[in-house]
Amino acid sequence: MYFLTDKELANKTEFDINILYTDITAIVQKDEENIEYEIFPPIYVEGKMDINFSKTTLDKSIDKITPNCENFKYKNMTKTVESVSITPLQIILKISSKRENVSYASISSTAHENYIGLMKYKAYDQNGIELGLKDYQIMQKITYSNGKSEEWGIGEIGTYKNFENAKMELIEYIIIEKKDGINSIGIVPSVSHPNKDGEEIYSDLEKFNIYF
Repeated sequence: MYFLTDKELANKTEFDINILYTDITAIVQKDEENIEYEIFPPIYVEGKMDINFSKTTLDKSIDKITPNCENFKYKNMTKTVESVSITPLQIILKISSKRENVSYASISSTAHENYIGLMKYKAYDQNGIELGLKDYQIMQKITYSNGKSEEWGIGEIGTYKNFENAKMELIEYIIIEKKDGINSIGIVPSVSHPNKDGEEIYSDLEKFNIYF
């Protein structure tokens, strides 16, 4: 999936995308308890596809709502659902995360009290039925105590220097399967941590609900 911002589109409302010689590959997670995947051989699609998009037309087909939900808090992180966009095919959540009092130790050492491992999510409708989803992080920014800011690569620690009292901001999207009759969604975050054998496992955190 690609996210096209105004930086790429130069504020145009009509734009074309050209796709050349595409490989389609299926990637299947082997087990819900770990992050191992099985990658199947790609299907090669020869040729060119020209796709025209109209931002005006897309906006008309999307119902954008201000979500009714409480912020989710875990250790020194607060997650806020900024917006919910309901399209004909899916439900898109934009989530911002802010972490206070960030130090190099708190993001690099699993033994630190404020360390937060990798996060993934599960989504459920109001009847407790699990919905398919995919989450994407698109921005990771840190602001040091002296006011200097840097954007780091997704999932990366962009420095080896020691620091304290910084702030970190994350922007992510959760793309959720759409079904008829959904009026609320429960999001269950899971966070990774090493077990006694040093293997990475995930533990569910408290669910937070979003009402439409």
